[in-house]
This record gives sequence, C-alpha cells and structure tokens, in this order.
Amino acid sequence: MGIEERVPPHSNEAEQAVLGSIMLDNKVFDDVREILRAEDFYRPTHERIFAIMEKLRAKGKPIDSMTVKDALDNTDEKTYVLDIQGAVPSTKNAKHYAEIVKSRAKLRALITIGNNLMALGFDPSGPEHVDDYIGEAVSQTTLLALAHQHNAIPLGTVLSDLMQELRTGERHYIAPPGLPQARFKPGDLGVLSMGASVGKTVTALHWADEWSKSHNVSFYEYEMTEGDLLSRLICNHAGVKLSSMQDATLTDEELKRIAAAMKGIEQRKLKVQEVWCDIGTLTAKIRRDAQQGTEIVFIDYLGLIPYHRPKNMNDARSIGVCITQPLKRLAAELGIIIILLVQLSREGQRGGEYPKLRHLRDSGEIEQDASLVIMGWSEKLVLDDSKERVEKREESNIVAPDELFDDSFLVFRLSIEKNRNGQAGVHKWLLYRGEHFYFEDRGQEYGILNPPKQGELKYDDNAQ
Repeated sequence: MGIEERVPPHSNEAEQAVLGSIMLDNKVFDDVREILRAEDFYRPTHERIFAIMEKLRAKGKPIDSMTVKDALDNTDEKTYVLDIQGAVPSTKNAKHYAEIVKSRAKLRALITIGNNLMALGFDPSGPEHVDDYIGEAVSQTTLLALAHQHNAIPLGTVLSDLMQELRTGERHYIAPPGLPQARFKPGDLGVLSMGASVGKTVTALHWADEWSKSHNVSFYEYEMTEGDLLSRLICNHAGVKLSSMQDATLTDEELKRIAAAMKGIEQRKLKVQEVWCDIGTLTAKIRRDAQQGTEIVFIDYLGLIPYHRPKNMNDARSIGVCITQPLKRLAAELGIIIILLVQLSREGQRGGEYPKLRHLRDSGEIEQDASLVIMGWSEKLVLDDSKERVEKREESNIVAPDELFDDSFLVFRLSIEKNRNGQAGVHKWLLYRGEHFYFEDRGQEYGILNPPKQGELKYDDNAQ
C-alpha cells in the first residue's frame, strides 16, 4: 500500500464508545473532557457531536440522544446518534476509550508535523534556513507534547512542598536589584516594559549582571550586537563613558579600569547572544541553554521576534498564540525564569504620565500570560519641560535640593503593575547616570523602600 493510500490512525469504535458512554451517564463527560477536545475525533460527525455535548454541559442541560439529535441538522446524523448510544453496554471504561482516541489524535498530529517538515526539507532555499527549520521542528513537537499533558500533581505533594517552605523560611524567589517586591520564581514569564529608547535594555542588563553573580543567565539580544551590549556593561563596571570607548580617547587609567572590569565580567555566569531567529528557533535555543544549566533568560525584545501570523487572527491574539503562550509554557516546563522585554504603545510614552497595563502593545494577551509586569518611566520624557522635570524630581524624594537642576543624571521610575507572587502597585525611584549606564539606588538612604530581611528572598538553586 502506497503512502498516499494510508488511512490516518484512528479508532471508530473507541470514538463511538466515548460518545455513547456520555449519553448513558453525563457524569462521564467531565472525566472525558480532561483528556479530549472535539478536534481529537477523526470522524467529522463525532467531532460535531462532541462539540454539541460541550455546549449542552456548559448550559447545564442533559446530554442524551434527544438533546443531541435536536442540535443536529443532518437527518442521517440524527439517526446515527441512536446507533452510537446502543453500541455501548457500559460506561465504566469511558476514560480508557478516551485515552485511545487521544493517542490516535497525537499520532495524526505527529504525521502532520512530519509532512510539514518534510516539505521544508525539500524547499530549494532550505540550506539557507536549515537552523530555522530545525528550530521549527523542535517547537512544533514541543507544543504537541505540552498540549496533551493533563496529569495533575498530587495534592499531597503540593502541600508537602508548601509546608517545607514554611518551616525553613526558604521561598524560591529572586528579585531585581532594589525591588524586593518583584518576586520571580522558576516557571514565571515576566515582562519588563518601557517606551522606545527609555532604558529597557540597560535595565534588563543591570538585572542580568546582578543575577549572574550566582545564577546562570542567558541574554538574547535582537536589537544590537554582543559587543555593543557588553560595552555598556563595561562602562558600568569601569566607570568610563561609552563615547570615550567609541572615539578611542581613553586614558591609560581608564584602560586599566576597563581591563579589570573585563576580568570581573568574565567571572559572571552570563551568556550574551545576538539573535535574528524566529520564535521556533528561539525556543529551541532556550531549551538547549536550560539543558546546560541556564536558570534565567532575557529576551530583548518582543517587537523584533519574527513569527508567522495565522490567517484571520488579529495582532494581539497572534502574539499570544505564537509568542507569549509558548514562552510561558516553556518556562513552566523547564523550570526557568523568562523575562521578555516589551515596548510600550505611543500612548504610554506621554511625558508626565506613568505607564499602565493598558499601555502595553496588544496588552490583553501579554498581560494575561505574564506572572509579573514591571514598567519603567524616565525623566528623559520630560526634558523639554523644565517645570515638569523639577516636579518629578521633587516627587521622587531621592533628589537633594541642590541637585534639582543637575544634568549629570536622570530620575528613573520602576513600577510593579502585575504581580502573581506578591504585591502590585509598588514603585521605585532610581538615579540613572547615562554616561556610565549606572543606576544609583538611594532607596535605603531616603527611606523609600525597606530592604528585605535576611533570607526573605532566598532562591533555591535546586528548585525545579
């Protein structure tokens, strides 16, 4: 039998048994629904019948041959419903039948993925995109595996882990420098959002630098080269200006500081990589890094990640389906933290207005998928309004009276707009010295934030 004559894997008897069991005992539906979706059925009639059952259950109506027949338009299908119900002697094996239907659906999905990848392999331009195709293969098979996972963690295991945390006082959190309320834990997808050219990359780099002292961190950069990114980190560590590095006007003393800074940075557990790949390849790279020990991943930034937008789907929905949801699932599966940088909409970059969740581009999907959303505002947005600028500096409560007109720094505001792991609505003011890409935290000195107690935010390296 040729490949073109093969019938896709399915079990008509198992599909009938599932539907017939539900009509005999509606309680069976809830057990079956944990395993199956309507699209898992091979026969179109069975798919339509199961979809009708879902609607009936949602409305609290009984599911039997009469209610299902009334919802069908095709006369032959109405007659077929009676045949299905009569073919099932007992409902006790309904879950087993559902597992059979699901296994056949997985095989059909795997065949579809294989056919798609085979077509890519025969693409004349394949050699130019082989890495992207490999990433797509990993991405599709991973999504297939995750989509069919339905086993719950036993309640006793969850309670035991929680009690262990309470007894030891060790919670598996890590917080950004100076912002202890922003508690990230393994499995979280976090969002760091700011306007264009406000400072999201340098903020993320600041976090990555601090965290990489004790944790393995990967930084995927879509906007600049590895050298440009590390130059900013060197300026921070060495206390030199980027312009001096670019113009090669460094003094002997500055060169010595740079050499020392480079040695210090080399000790960090930080990996920086310039990427231009699509979301499928990116997830494959993240998976590889996680296998090699990476615990925290930064992606700079969402708007530059290539992806294939599904037909008849708006931007907000497609970003969720194609980018943020896969990243969220990946973080949970690998037990890592993923922090995605996102650019604000134009409305969120108005001078004196602080950004809110509604200012996220395509905010509905991003906000829903993220565990934490931290947003940034910079005095840079009001530089042309001297009155507004002074008012913001006074509001920050971290600028001394004799510094109100000092141009050597900018005030910078970070706010926690969403936080599944703790308190939201908290904000933090910092001084930002742009020449050296350096954040000065005056919070403790001025009493803005109380530092965390020792052991309060301990991150467990063995946490999964």
